[in-house]
Amino acid sequence: MTSLAKMLRWAAPLIALYLPVCALALTVEATINRNPVPVGHQAILTLEISGNKIEAPSPPKLPSRRGVIITGPDNAGTSTLINIVNGAMTRTTTHRFQWKILFRRPGEYLVPRFSFRTSEGTAESKAIKVLGVLAAARGTPAEKAFMRISLSVAEPFRGQPLMATYTLFVQGQPNASVEQHPTFTGFWSEVFYYTTQTAAVERTREIIDGISYTSIPILKVLLIPTTTGELTVDALRMRVTVQTPTGRRTFWGPEYHTETLTIASQPMPLKVKPLPSGAPSDFSGAVGQFGLEATSDRTDVSEGDPITLRVSVVGQGNLKTAGDPTAPRMTDFRVYDPQTSSQISVDGGVMKGSRTYEYVLIPEAAGRAVIHPFRMPYFDPERETYRIAKTSRIDVIVAKTTADPTQPQSVSLGLTQRQIEALGSDIAYIKPDLTKLKNSSWRLYHAPGYLWWHLLPPLFVVAAYGVRSRRRWLGQDVARVRATRAAGEARSRLKTAKKFLRSDEPDVFYSEIARTVTQFVADHTDSSAQGMTSPVVSQGLSSSGIKPELTSDMVNVLDACDAARFSPTSSETEAMEQLFARTSKLMQDLSKAMKP
Repeated sequence: MTSLAKMLRWAAPLIALYLPVCALALTVEATINRNPVPVGHQAILTLEISGNKIEAPSPPKLPSRRGVIITGPDNAGTSTLINIVNGAMTRTTTHRFQWKILFRRPGEYLVPRFSFRTSEGTAESKAIKVLGVLAAARGTPAEKAFMRISLSVAEPFRGQPLMATYTLFVQGQPNASVEQHPTFTGFWSEVFYYTTQTAAVERTREIIDGISYTSIPILKVLLIPTTTGELTVDALRMRVTVQTPTGRRTFWGPEYHTETLTIASQPMPLKVKPLPSGAPSDFSGAVGQFGLEATSDRTDVSEGDPITLRVSVVGQGNLKTAGDPTAPRMTDFRVYDPQTSSQISVDGGVMKGSRTYEYVLIPEAAGRAVIHPFRMPYFDPERETYRIAKTSRIDVIVAKTTADPTQPQSVSLGLTQRQIEALGSDIAYIKPDLTKLKNSSWRLYHAPGYLWWHLLPPLFVVAAYGVRSRRRWLGQDVARVRATRAAGEARSRLKTAKKFLRSDEPDVFYSEIARTVTQFVADHTDSSAQGMTSPVVSQGLSSSGIKPELTSDMVNVLDACDAARFSPTSSETEAMEQLFARTSKLMQDLSKAMKP
């Protein structure tokens, strides 16, 4: 028995190598190469029966119908696929049958379900409704390629993020280019995926109305509605060159028919629901599911020692446009403005991540100091109710310190940092009134620069010739002209934005600031400012060799403009002035760095 067991142990892999293993269930699939079918033209119906243990099946019969001529079935061949994985062999056999369907007049023909039964089980194909239409001899563009928009949320609330995906469905091998981008009016938008390199992206095969299509995602955009009511997700128009096999072969291989089509997705209406009433007084526009966490680096300190407090908003929703958590009154500490950092990603059409606020606190007196809870109201779209996320209370023990009398002591005047202002207008300088004596014998030609004035006319001629030559040179290089004028146009737009700042029009002000930034980048990269988002701006600046610090500042300005529409604060004018100063300084630095 021992010798027999050893022989079986060594022979088992060899036996398994030659034993077929059933790894693929029986499948039946019916497809048609065109639908609808022009009257007077043929469509080819193909039936594929695949499985592991299939004998030569008998072809089914198609029902007859007046006005429709059906020829076949023709045996389109049998193929066998053998795979060996880890010593296990699988053999899959596929039998194909084909029919030709010809419409003599407009109408419809229903291809029934085909059912087959073998030792592996029973499988059935889907029914196909084939339409015969009056059309030109060659197929319409809708047969070859079309585009659809899919939304991750059917009826979102105002401020609720959703993902819009533009998918290209095409027969054959496509080569695509975008002719018109959507504008997304009424939405805050950010592009997360965009490509026209259709050969390099992941494809899937889908059967629609009996026709096999290749689906290719072209554009994925994260949208956040800024208004309520009936909105429209705009169309994307593309030019697609499609190569489809003709069925003939040449000396060089299969012959293909090339056709160039202009297709566009249908604009998709979207109903945006308003947020219900009853929002908390400190609600700042957060929509989603959020949690709030607060941690302190230490809870036992000496008087005057700094404490680092980190408050994190974690969850999924409109993290980029939601307002800040409501901070409690911390009378036991001197509080400095926080530093903010974000880690946000999009997964499965959902924006998720965290936003962290880092505060520096300094205890004012010895004893027990309390950091009261932070709170953040938000609207939960799944439960359709307002909720409040809160942090836990943090107690800090502050030990009293004894000051060293030998060290110099700072004197506090009882003023806060914001109450201390630099004074300069209260100083009156002493300017003595001196008597000036004039020389009555002085003449104009006595002036040292008199002879140099005679050189001005020739210099003006040379300068005019130089200006004319430069204009002629720039006229031949439109990109350089745009880059040269970008700084001046940016200053002009900033002046316009300053007028809106003074007239207290925040919406128009933030729109003008964003237009200043995007148009400046578009002029320097010789591209269109329409549809330019933060990732596009960042990519354009990076390709121009701009420092990452300036690129980050530019993206922060755009994000601040977008966020201002969702989280208005009580100090709106102060925030607008700070943003205007940041943008002016950023335009000066970028003008120097991108000087043509």
